[in-house]
Amino acid sequence: QAQFDGAGAEHELCSVFIGCSAAPVRANGAEVTAWRWIGPEALDAEMRDAGAARFTPWFTQEWERIRRDHQADVRALVHG
Repeated sequence: QAQFDGAGAEHELCSVFIGCSAAPVRANGAEVTAWRWIGPEALDAEMRDAGAARFTPWFTQEWERIRRDHQADVRALVHG
């Protein structure tokens, strides 16, 4: 469960998939307003420097879990 900006809390299940493809990304415009590619180390730095206001608590929690439990898988895909 995560608290968001004093507006309440939400408890949701996040499914995160990791993979590699040469095809271009096609985000669903009804679900995603904007997206971009950023490497894991750059994301860590941006999250540290930008502070909590830039990222939702759900994203922050999930990224912490991915880094803790799946760092080797992420590195293998990003760095080959």
